[in-house]
Amino acid sequence: MEIGTGTIKCLNLDDQDLQDEIQDELELLKAIYVKELQLIDKSTEVVVQVSLTPSTGDRWDQKFVFLDLKLTVSKTDYPDTLPPSFELCKVRGISEEHQARILGELGELASSRLGECVLFDLIQLVQENLTQNNMPAGNCPICLESFSGYCHFTITECTHYFHMACLNEHLTHLEKSEDGFVEARCPSCRELLDEDYVEALQRNTDELGLKCNLHKPDKEKFVLDPSLIQNQMKYQDMYLKQKANNSFFTGEDSRVLDLTTR
Repeated sequence: MEIGTGTIKCLNLDDQDLQDEIQDELELLKAIYVKELQLIDKSTEVVVQVSLTPSTGDRWDQKFVFLDLKLTVSKTDYPDTLPPSFELCKVRGISEEHQARILGELGELASSRLGECVLFDLIQLVQENLTQNNMPAGNCPICLESFSGYCHFTITECTHYFHMACLNEHLTHLEKSEDGFVEARCPSCRELLDEDYVEALQRNTDELGLKCNLHKPDKEKFVLDPSLIQNQMKYQDMYLKQKANNSFFTGEDSRVLDLTTR
């Protein structure tokens, strides 16, 4: 498997350098995390990388936070004298404070269990954390208000979070092209949104009678002053230049992003 310009060497579980104890533990993990697990051979070390989500059973639409846990163990010194090292990557919806708390708990568990095979317990600890805190951190990029205490939010396929009513209103006010077509794109990354997703968002927002937080009575009224209009025109000009130069970066495009600023 290739990532960027490097190459990942997948681990052979029959590797003679592996102690029987480690080999058995990795076999168990591979049986439990069939699709989520990746074992990487790094000469004297083994990297165990597993993609984790909250435990919500078959309700995939209720999984709101994500991360990959990367555990690195020595082929010769784990578990007897050296505990695993660990790293959180590909994190979505989890605050830096929460990430630091998870890393602290991982460190305490790994240190307290020195001499034991502990990889499964470390993975379980993180998954339980995600399940208990299955609510995205931060604010809605549209209304700038928190998700906490607000049960009606949505996550796009590009894993960006919005209040349902806020995203629906944003999409409702998109300008139509000359042929009347509207391109529904994520406000955060400009990724094209699936038509079925947009239709479901509109339908659910209407059925629940949700209103965008921007319309709350106590919300400070937004005033479009001349400086904002000037900036808007400036960035619109930049956008049109980028579009003309075909310089947008997409998930299927490996080119370096060429930003036009003049």
